[in-house]
Amino acid sequence: MYSLTYDMNKYLEKLTKVAACCHWGLVIVVAYFVLTFLSVGSTSAMGIYYIYIMDKFKVNLTSATVIGALNTAVGHSGAIIAMPFVEKFGERPVMILGGVLNLIGYSTSIFVTSFPLLYTTMGIIPGLGISFSRVSMVIAVNRYFQKAKMLSVSFGVVGASVGMLSFPLLIRFLAELYGLNGALLIHAGLSFNIVACGAAIFPSERKQLNKEKSEEDKQKVCCNKETVDFSFCLQPPYIAYMITNFLFMAALYIPSTQIPRHAVSIGISVKDISFAIAVSGIGNMFGRISFGVLSHCCESHVVKFWIICLTCSGLIMLMVPFSTKVEEFMIFMIIYGYFEGASSVGWNISLFNLIKLKYYERGISIAYFVAGIGLAVGSPFTAFLSEHFGSNGISYYIGCGMFVLGAFIMIPFASISAKTYSVFPPSKKQNEPNSSVYGSFSKN
Repeated sequence: MYSLTYDMNKYLEKLTKVAACCHWGLVIVVAYFVLTFLSVGSTSAMGIYYIYIMDKFKVNLTSATVIGALNTAVGHSGAIIAMPFVEKFGERPVMILGGVLNLIGYSTSIFVTSFPLLYTTMGIIPGLGISFSRVSMVIAVNRYFQKAKMLSVSFGVVGASVGMLSFPLLIRFLAELYGLNGALLIHAGLSFNIVACGAAIFPSERKQLNKEKSEEDKQKVCCNKETVDFSFCLQPPYIAYMITNFLFMAALYIPSTQIPRHAVSIGISVKDISFAIAVSGIGNMFGRISFGVLSHCCESHVVKFWIICLTCSGLIMLMVPFSTKVEEFMIFMIIYGYFEGASSVGWNISLFNLIKLKYYERGISIAYFVAGIGLAVGSPFTAFLSEHFGSNGISYYIGCGMFVLGAFIMIPFASISAKTYSVFPPSKKQNEPNSSVYGSFSKN
């Protein structure tokens, strides 16, 4: 008992020291929280939108799911477009642009009278805005934090859990009260808050410090174009990660996008199933927090934790075809939400272990691009098979297989140790004060 108390006090003391040296970096984590709340919340609410879109435009589920698939796919794949803009103009203006694109996309959707136009207004434009915002924020967190990268990312993405919990209920309430167009208009206003998140990123002090460095110090910055190439793409751990990345993202949103239609088809109301989907945010939140704390305490086992969570996410999907009551769907969504949340955090921070940290920014951008392809393929493909074969269960069997296969591919690289302290080369100077998070960019 004494040992447990001592370890807990030591851990809390470590967190306090990290927080004390992060300063404005903590504001960045809050902005990251808001961004993930809005982006993942929007994705989780797509399943509710489908019901109203199918009724208004008289289209089938396969056609409707393409909207969400485009939104999430472009939201990830657009990272390959966003990265050069971030390198040239910085995180702040690019993220603000992303917020503006979200406003334009959702607000113009209310004027659409032809269904195919929704692919652009609800899918591509907001997706591109999310990709610009997401890449900017991930890079900002990577640059602001030296020692607490895993923990800061984990707490930042907890916003996704809150979004999963609240957005489906909010969109259903707004759609019933104001109709589809009213819900989209309010959704556009909420997404515009991403601009405020972007405004919170202040790179000016960092840039000023970089100007004062010598040419030798500048070579130490991990994002220097002269020292960072794409050789990491050919390393076996990264190749395995990308394959698992594709499979994971292809299966990730199968439940949230297809359960509403499945549940309605067996007599469950939209109100009840939207609540069941929303409560997945509770499990998702605990999954993200617990994975973040575990990864911070046991950095060398992050990939192992991710493999376990992927496997559990797949196996729990086998419960859906046999669920006939709203309570059963609710239990599934809470358990699946836990492992899905943990897997989502593991997907992000496992990359810290698998490649050198100086390659992380480009590595995660490429990972987002491949993830977007998986998101574009997964839900529409399984929805098509479900309608073609007249079986609601086939989507979940395929999703289970993709999760488990992805976990199996990562097993040979499960023991790779964390490298979160190797972002910067050792400083030649000794006993330098760690006065601020910006000053820590030239220290180890």
